Amino acid sequence: MYCLAPYSYIHSIWRATTDGIADPFYHWYGSVYIGEGQKVAQITLNELKSDSYFSQHPLVRKNLQGVNGYPLTSEAYLQLQRMIVNKGGEVAHLPKLYGYQLDKNKNLNNEEEVNIYLIEPLFIKLGYTPHDWVKERPVSMGRGESKYADYAFPVKVDKNSENVSMLVESKKHIKNKRDMDDAFRQVKSYGKRLLAKILVIADKDFIWIYERQEDYDFDSTQYIKKAWKELEDPSDFNSIKKLIGK
Repeated sequence: MYCLAPYSYIHSIWRATTDGIADPFYHWYGSVYIGEGQKVAQITLNELKSDSYFSQHPLVRKNLQGVNGYPLTSEAYLQLQRMIVNKGGEVAHLPKLYGYQLDKNKNLNNEEEVNIYLIEPLFIKLGYTPHDWVKERPVSMGRGESKYADYAFPVKVDKNSENVSMLVESKKHIKNKRDMDDAFRQVKSYGKRLLAKILVIADKDFIWIYERQEDYDFDSTQYIKKAWKELEDPSDFNSIKKLIGK
């Protein structure tokens, strides 16, 4: 909560107590309820301007004009807590941002370990349960030929359901463009057959996410790519959650 008067300073930290809504019959159209406000050591606008981090922040550079609804990154929130501590304030009671925690002690040796230690834990954190996906889902490719998608998320949680919302193809390590092209062609062929909306490719280092285009096809150049390490940052994790979360 940033106060304009009588002083220009950050006054408190609040939580959203409900999900945001867009209500066409409500005067303000979009709204979110907040509560549980907690006062913090006051951080003035001049102090933000003098800080090594916030002095370069776009919002501070424009004197916090238009602050309403302006999103801050998790890094900015941590930097704000640093300033609060430096002024003698407490931050232990403040809301903590959620981030996906990797198991850094795992040395992944094969594709199945990528599945067990990276892919499945991620989807659990994204709100799914093992009942929401089918492993080694057979895909009929014509002339009696069947392939197997590593993970399929059926539109109906039924192994016999033909259409899927999302397919995941896992690899131990995609070393070069040729490996990437092969993986994309493979999962794309499954995705077109099963009318998937999202394709995911993952190896021990990265995750790639492709959305179906308007022509019901997938473009190998249009994707979101994240290193697993990046998903420990709440901002990056939430961007993925909005796209492929349950």
